[in-house]
Amino acid sequence: MACFDQSMQGERKINGGYLQQAIAFRQRPWKTINDGRRLIDYLQTHPDIDPERIYLVGASYGAITGSSLTAFDKRIKAADLVVGGANIRVLLDAPLIKNGVHQPILHWFGKQIVAFIMQPADPMNWVSGTKGTPVLMQNGSIDTLVSPDAGKELYKYLGEPKEIRWYPCDHPGLDKTQAKIVLQILDEGLVWLQAQDKQYQQKITTVASQK
Repeated sequence: MACFDQSMQGERKINGGYLQQAIAFRQRPWKTINDGRRLIDYLQTHPDIDPERIYLVGASYGAITGSSLTAFDKRIKAADLVVGGANIRVLLDAPLIKNGVHQPILHWFGKQIVAFIMQPADPMNWVSGTKGTPVLMQNGSIDTLVSPDAGKELYKYLGEPKEIRWYPCDHPGLDKTQAKIVLQILDEGLVWLQAQDKQYQQKITTVASQK
């Protein structure tokens, strides 16, 4: 598995005032998608990696941006999107976000502003392009950060083939008592990806037998 620090995270954290943070926040989605594509470029040159067997696993923000990445880049053969969602206004209605703003009118105005600024990054604009690439969504039925409604929005706009599975948990990491469910999500996602990979393993076996 290969991954990178997203913009504004880890060693790429942005130091600056509100304006710099706002600019970085707006740029973060396309930078994350672009970084993902450049990572695929690198993986396809690596001698230990089969360039035809590259898959995506994205969780939370990684699932939100990963859904668009999967739509844009057909080198991804299948994608497992964990607790992802779409439709910015629905995403911002998540209980953890909504309850954090004590004045409903401020939440409403803030939601309109963020939705306007970030509209080009909303996965619902792009993810119909996943058509032909198998996608599994794994979402929490009581998720307070990426709500079930936001998960349903993403699923609605995804191309076929697609599948969504629901788990009785909050957003991974928010409730430490749900660690077993998180492990179940990871295990089932891996099994699903291995099932998608079988057809490519068969192709390799066939080619090898012909030599």
